[in-house]
Amino acid sequence: MSKAGAVSSLTLVRQLWEYAGLPTRVLENTIRQGGLELVHDPSVYGQAVRSSFQITAVAQACTATIALAAQYYKRLIQARTKLGGEEEDVVLGPVSVDARHAVAEWKGWTRIYLDRGATGVGVGEMIRDSIASDSDEAKQVLGMDAHAVADWDSLAGLYRTRPAEAREVAGIVRIHTNFPHHKLGILQLLGLVPNSKHWTDQDIHEVFAQFQHSHLQERLDGWDAFEFERRAHERGLCVTAYRTLSEWEQSPMGEAVRRWIGENGGSPFRMSRLTASTSHTPRAHTATERLRVIDMSRVIAGPYSTRTLAAHGAEVMLISSAALPNLPLRELDTARGKRTAYAHLERGEKLPRKMRRLVEGADVVSQAYRPGGLVERGLGPGEVQALRPGVVYAELCAFGFTGPWAATRAYDSLTQTACGMNHLEGRSYCEHTGQHEVEPKALPVQALDYAAGSLLCLATLAAKCRGILEQMPATSGGEGDQQKGWHVQVSLASTAEWIKSLGQVHGEAAWETPPHHVLPVDADQLAAMASSYRVRGLKSHAQDYERQDVFVLAIRHAAVSAPDSGAEDEDDLRWSVPAHLGVDTLRWN
Repeated sequence: MSKAGAVSSLTLVRQLWEYAGLPTRVLENTIRQGGLELVHDPSVYGQAVRSSFQITAVAQACTATIALAAQYYKRLIQARTKLGGEEEDVVLGPVSVDARHAVAEWKGWTRIYLDRGATGVGVGEMIRDSIASDSDEAKQVLGMDAHAVADWDSLAGLYRTRPAEAREVAGIVRIHTNFPHHKLGILQLLGLVPNSKHWTDQDIHEVFAQFQHSHLQERLDGWDAFEFERRAHERGLCVTAYRTLSEWEQSPMGEAVRRWIGENGGSPFRMSRLTASTSHTPRAHTATERLRVIDMSRVIAGPYSTRTLAAHGAEVMLISSAALPNLPLRELDTARGKRTAYAHLERGEKLPRKMRRLVEGADVVSQAYRPGGLVERGLGPGEVQALRPGVVYAELCAFGFTGPWAATRAYDSLTQTACGMNHLEGRSYCEHTGQHEVEPKALPVQALDYAAGSLLCLATLAAKCRGILEQMPATSGGEGDQQKGWHVQVSLASTAEWIKSLGQVHGEAAWETPPHHVLPVDADQLAAMASSYRVRGLKSHAQDYERQDVFVLAIRHAAVSAPDSGAEDEDDLRWSVPAHLGVDTLRWN
């Protein structure tokens, strides 16, 4: 019997497949022939995590639909190569996704294991002998800055502001300070640090160490929540005011996001065409099973999208700049299976030759900088399409591509707070526990990040599939234009609207029956979900050789099996993680 209010993961798989514009008969053939197995579907077994939102079904459905789309892309490549057209009755699979594994992956859990030379050590033993990724010992082994932030900076979080009149909720803001330039900006806005300080100053961490949550709270007591949000946005800082659902829906930002989704037929992502350029003769490019993906994203959502592509066999090149702050502890999880190189891109200047060649050889360019940020550096969708006709340009941002917050910087936690999700979650919990005052309650995992990254990944694969289908006589007469590219767009806010539209689960089904912990408490269950990833590019202290004895333990992608001991050399990269950004050369293998 279905749990009251719980959405079926299979229903969401069908919905996402339709949003992606992929052939219905392929999915239904696969389901009918038993090619899709959804283990612990929440509509039967209940939620795998404590929340009023349908996070379990979203995680399982996103993971399964991506796996099917990845298989379909490879099948289409094979059909075009061998048969000259699509197979009549395509059946994909087998694809098996456990809901509990899918949710656990969204926790972003990692540990560090140091190989002591023992043979036959299993993942369970590695976990028992591992050390915390954010421990001083791990940072020293990995050569990380001692100040590297783990999940949350000490000053990040919720703060009370001046009491709000005629509002249903108290005045509260959420602040994100994981990056040093954002942290410094908040301290300067509150008048705690002189404007002359810069985040690259040698003593900046000594400056940061002077302040605790209470120092910021004392200053924010005199601010109006919306005024502080506005002033922070003017400075490019990461702050949102705590809103109810009705406040969000009545705001210009909320209206813009919902209008954008409505134009997509209800889909949280958009897939549009990029017109071919005739300005120059492009290099010849033949689609292969292994996609080449340029990843220009940071934090979680964008990197998770490309990490998922890597898990399904793509060659992913993660590009960053040595001049940008980064989150090395987070990258232990999100950079798995990728190569990584630095590139220096100046505003208003031509692309460096190596970067240009990389783009010309890419199938996908995936980026998650603020809208327009890469256009200034010659890497907007039009510029990339001109260099590589037929490319998929995948783009992710926080609050959407229209409206007054289109260029506003934000992250998962800030989006939850702004769009009413923290209030809805808190109200559901309050009603169950009998508390008098509704407190903002965050989701148990950063579901907007992981779901948005999943949607970006799915739409990217769907664009590749649809591009091939257009060339096949059996589907479109073979009249598709190979020079046309695709522009894929998704935002954290559009993802939030989709998740909210699925409804909520309340009472015991949300707050009592599901496991208390996102990760399995049982060691064997955790080991079954985890894999080891060799850290590559890590120099010994003597700097004369690369260490081979350091591994990251992490939750394996829920649609991918654990590696065999005799894995092919070309797949070794999938089971490794770069020690830091920039360890590789800026070119394709």
